[in-house]
Amino acid sequence: MKYKTLLAPLLTVALLHAQVKPADPFVKTQADDAAAAAEAQRPKNISICLEMFSLPLDMAARLERERPGDAEFYKQLVAGGEKGTVRLESLLILRAKSGQKGTTESISERIYPTEYEPAQIPNSVGANSGEQAAAAEPGKAGRMADGPSNGTLAVPATPKSFDTRNSGATLEIEPTLSEDSQIVDLRMIPEIVTLVGRDTYGEGISVTEMPNFESQRISSQYTVMVNQPFLIGTISRPPVSEVDKDSASRVWFAFVTASLAKL
Repeated sequence: MKYKTLLAPLLTVALLHAQVKPADPFVKTQADDAAAAAEAQRPKNISICLEMFSLPLDMAARLERERPGDAEFYKQLVAGGEKGTVRLESLLILRAKSGQKGTTESISERIYPTEYEPAQIPNSVGANSGEQAAAAEPGKAGRMADGPSNGTLAVPATPKSFDTRNSGATLEIEPTLSEDSQIVDLRMIPEIVTLVGRDTYGEGISVTEMPNFESQRISSQYTVMVNQPFLIGTISRPPVSEVDKDSASRVWFAFVTASLAKL
């Protein structure tokens, strides 16, 4: 009788436990609904991370022929960066609300002339000018009368119109998040402009200078998965770059990763 008394409560607990059904993962509970409502109330900002890698031309061609998925391609480039065979050239991060535009700039403003007044050299010098010069400086009138070889009366080429161009890195985005927060429709324009020097035209007092810029730019629209790297294209330097003498033998790949900003 003693053993039966001890076993009875144990059997009762076992029977009650067997009657409790496990939670159905496909059936939402009140707790799930509350969590979903709380998540819906949280502000959602989309974070766009743009990374640019450069690697030797032969290595880039080999990887492209293997046709890996974007995530695997990105992984191999990151691994190559750790080994020193791939260079991370640029990293830009910009956040924006869904459906809103955003722009980030890291630039220097360059003001440069676009038009010049031609140089002017007088055909002759009047007597009055010579007399005034002699009064100001004895012996100068004779030099002026001989012509503008000393540059006193010559007017060099003079800038008359100017323009401004930004050199540096610019990123413009316009992301739109899907209702399930898994897909982002993205319009994006990354651009890198580099001032590499100045070109000189003419000679003597007619000489003029114009800046020389190199530009790397992509403008397009994409549909990307959240938290998955996506290859947007190549954004290599010009093959005859004055900044990178090896530009013709290196390829730049630009990857974007869209994610929801963590608050």
